[in-house]
Amino acid sequence: MFQNFPRIFPLSYFAKFSISLQNLSISLQSCLHNLSISLKNQYFSSLFLPQNSHRIADRRRV
Repeated sequence: MFQNFPRIFPLSYFAKFSISLQNLSISLQSCLHNLSISLKNQYFSSLFLPQNSHRIADRRRV
């Protein structure tokens, strides 16, 4: 049973699989990081720039 184990499950397969999982987790982390940065930027810009600022500008034109 243990002699057939390396032929059935080669270690290179596990190494490639773990490397691909690491790459996937790294890409997911970077994606979440970029998403959180963009959400923070939108939040802070909405704090400093009110939503009705374009309405005020339209009233000034009229």
